[in-house]
Amino acid sequence: MAKIVQAVNGPLQELMGGNKNTAKFCRSKDPNVELKQSCEYQQLGSLVSGLSAAGLLPFPTAGEYRGSVVALAAKVWAIKINRFKLPGTPPHLDGHHMCGINHKETVESAMKEDVKLTSGIIEELNIRGLKSGAFVPNLFKDCEGEAKTPLAIHRDLRLNSVYYKQEAVDSCV
Repeated sequence: MAKIVQAVNGPLQELMGGNKNTAKFCRSKDPNVELKQSCEYQQLGSLVSGLSAAGLLPFPTAGEYRGSVVALAAKVWAIKINRFKLPGTPPHLDGHHMCGINHKETVESAMKEDVKLTSGIIEELNIRGLKSGAFVPNLFKDCEGEAKTPLAIHRDLRLNSVYYKQEAVDSCV
């Protein structure tokens, strides 16, 4: 999630800063500084407009966002960043065709990464598996983290009435 947030928030902060000496997101080789600034202003405007339409303004930090990572990725992916384009210029002669914040590439690579579970999450999955009776040790052998062993978790569950509650089933139905 942090990579997706940074893919948008980093360029947003830099474009809003308005540093006139460097044109990081305008990759045109044109020496005209005003055209480069105009290109970046268009990118900033379309980014803010897209974030507003997606309901992401003010843009949340990774710690503040409470929604689904997949939903955030889809919203960020849908944002179209406009760039400067000279009217009547054919695409193969357009010097601004590489301009942009490249957020789609970052979102795509972030969504292809494997999820790394913390030991707390692995332990919680172990507890839920033991509570439901669906625990299979082989499912957890590839998980990284410092989770408790299944026997230790099972022993802890029996001592904790909040997590583990056995009910007698009346067999005379």
